Amino acid sequence: MKKKTKKSLLFLALGAICIVPTMAFGQVTTSCPDCSHVVPYFKGPGGLIATTDGADEVVYLATCGNVVRSGTLTASTNGTVAMSFVDENIVCDENNASLEIGPITDGGWYWLTGATNSAVGSLVNKSILNNTRIMPTNPGSSVTILEGNGANFLEHPASGRIGILPTIVPEPPVDPLGSCGAYRVDEDTIKQKSSDCALGDGSAYVRVEGPGNYGRRTPITNGMISRNYTGDVTVKINLWSNGGVVSTDTTSTPIGTGYRNLGDSLSLSQVVIEGPSPSVTLEDVLGDANASSSQTVVEGTADNSGDHVIVTIEGADSSDYCTDSRSQNTTISIYLVSNSDTEDNLLPAVKALSGSMPSTLQAVHGKTTLTIKCPPPSANKGQNLVPSNPFPTDRNG
Repeated sequence: MKKKTKKSLLFLALGAICIVPTMAFGQVTTSCPDCSHVVPYFKGPGGLIATTDGADEVVYLATCGNVVRSGTLTASTNGTVAMSFVDENIVCDENNASLEIGPITDGGWYWLTGATNSAVGSLVNKSILNNTRIMPTNPGSSVTILEGNGANFLEHPASGRIGILPTIVPEPPVDPLGSCGAYRVDEDTIKQKSSDCALGDGSAYVRVEGPGNYGRRTPITNGMISRNYTGDVTVKINLWSNGGVVSTDTTSTPIGTGYRNLGDSLSLSQVVIEGPSPSVTLEDVLGDANASSSQTVVEGTADNSGDHVIVTIEGADSSDYCTDSRSQNTTISIYLVSNSDTEDNLLPAVKALSGSMPSTLQAVHGKTTLTIKCPPPSANKGQNLVPSNPFPTDRNG
């Protein structure tokens, strides 16, 4: 194997240095644009071996404190280059030393020689030096850890053992993919992103809306609704996607994929409501309008944004539930079954929930509870809230 063909040396400042060179005249190299790899921890005697990237020779740049040395290595007939740090006069005992080399391919390795043992490590591609670093487990005071540029040097003084531990994640950082699904182009146009994006897991959530201001419906976010003393209360229940869903029907706008404000809710085939216990019927809780646990699904139209159910809660004056002998609150369980897989050609399919479900349903895709509160006594019609005067005054007496 041939030795280097040229090298140069630069004294950057006065002071103690670790390399003892001979003076070199001519152009001095302080950077290495052709260097593709680094020795991640460079200190002490050792050497390296690597395969060139098709070049006849490679260059190296060694920095030790305030001294820089550069040189070239000629490739052998099989394309490999090797060097001894001692032979190249680049052995360094400084903590801020570095060694670059290139152009070479990945797979090169190097070794460091200690007093009684040697350690081997991989040459690191410079393109991953900004990747996430990992911290090695702290072994305590028995092992010394010295940090390098992509690897740490470990030494166990009691036994003389040494090691080189990589600390850099080899894969380059990748920007996270955005979510697949529907997005708005303008006021009248909705499209869907179906490539270079991340699909969701098909999970969905139940949305319950109750009376709001000015006759509008508003989401019920605390899971509770109050019963009117007089007159019914109605709530609207539907099922929406948690995101990452696309429709494989590319001939139409992606409605029905379950995105709020970007299309319809998910299609429904069945909705079942159960009371708080077998001894309390749904008719007891909701009134005659909801005597059956199986609810009627209202198919979606352009005006109501997808399939839903309307649940009517009877007023306290018509209900037998809000009496002195009953609790002020009762909770119903709501189960929704979606058929969006076949109706809307969704990918991924709507995810079925696990756990205890009604035996009448083969799969449940959305579940929630709604606590119905009886009105407070102060809301009872005709109740006198002003007590009689405990201190009557006889103005005639």
